[in-house]
Amino acid sequence: MAWQIAQLELRDSELARRDGELAKLDESLAHRDATIKALELKNQKLTHGLAYYRRIRLGAKTEAMSAEQLHLFEDDLAEDIAAVEAELSPPADAPPKPRPKAGRQPLPDHLPRETHVHEPDSCPCGQCGAHLVKIGEDVTEKLNIIPARFFVERHVYPTRLPIDNPVLFAGIENAIRPIAPGKKIWLFAGSERAGKRAAAIQSLFATAKLNDIEPAAWLKDTLEKLHTWPNSRIDELLPFRQKA
Repeated sequence: MAWQIAQLELRDSELARRDGELAKLDESLAHRDATIKALELKNQKLTHGLAYYRRIRLGAKTEAMSAEQLHLFEDDLAEDIAAVEAELSPPADAPPKPRPKAGRQPLPDHLPRETHVHEPDSCPCGQCGAHLVKIGEDVTEKLNIIPARFFVERHVYPTRLPIDNPVLFAGIENAIRPIAPGKKIWLFAGSERAGKRAAAIQSLFATAKLNDIEPAAWLKDTLEKLHTWPNSRIDELLPFRQKA
């Protein structure tokens, strides 16, 4: 009888071991299926983007753009198509891409947070005397520690402006006026990537103006420094950093 009990226990142990192996196998298969699905979605997205760029480059010419205008975007289209094709079919012997330097990652959500709201010293506007209205806030987080206790300390700086200050809104209107007349022209930037590049350049010019820096002079100085400037200090070329 004892021998039979020992055999049953041995069989149960073997069955439990096999069940564990099957569970691990199911988990591995589920992970593989999820990876395959993600790769298929990425492939579909890149294929669609490549077809879009080819349609722009090789499709019928529209009446909205002349042959000279289309010629202006051929270089950008060629670069964009080459970039998408490289992502779709990278060469087998291509060296691995260098891993970008990781920036500051968001602090973990599970850490408790203590919020400190920093209100302005004065509520009325210094120019017109109207009450300020909260239009946004600047939130920064830093990791703090009490012995054997981690928590995130939140600092909130509300952005308040008088809701009916004509001087303020006149300034905002003047800032966007140069861009607004060309809003239809921006539709013909050549490609989505070219449009993003144009938006980035406009943002840099606007930042230079807000910091009382002549945009053309800043751009000339930046382009002259860029080819020898170390990549680790590239942010020092931004307009607001030069103002500081």
